[in-house]
Amino acid sequence: MLYDGTYMTDDEFLSNFRMDRACLHQLNELVKNDEAFSNCWGKWDKQPSMLHIVVLLKCLGSYGNEASFQKIGPAMGRASCTILKLQKKIIKWPDEEEREHISASIKQAPGFVN
Repeated sequence: MLYDGTYMTDDEFLSNFRMDRACLHQLNELVKNDEAFSNCWGKWDKQPSMLHIVVLLKCLGSYGNEASFQKIGPAMGRASCTILKLQKKIIKWPDEEEREHISASIKQAPGFVN
C-alpha cells in the first residue's frame, strides 16, 4: 500500500490519506526518531511511526463513523503530538494575497453569502 499502486492506486491513496505517498514518506522521515515513538508501551504502541501517521491521516480524512477514536486514539495522539512539534517548520499559513484569493473563491461558491 505504501510503496506501489497494486494494493491502492495513487488516487485511492490520496483520497484515503489526503496526502500522496512521497509526502507521507517525507513526513515519516521527519518524525520517525521522535521520543514519542521510542517511549512506547503495550502491544500496539510498538508499531513503526509510519503506522501511527497513516492511522492519524486516515482518521483526519474520514467522515462520520469511518474512524473509531476508541480503537485508534493512542496512535493518533502519539502521531499528532509528534507532527505538531514540527508546525513552525512544515506548516505554512497563507499570506495576505493567498487569504484574499481564498476569500474570493469562497464568496463565489454557491450558498456562502457574506
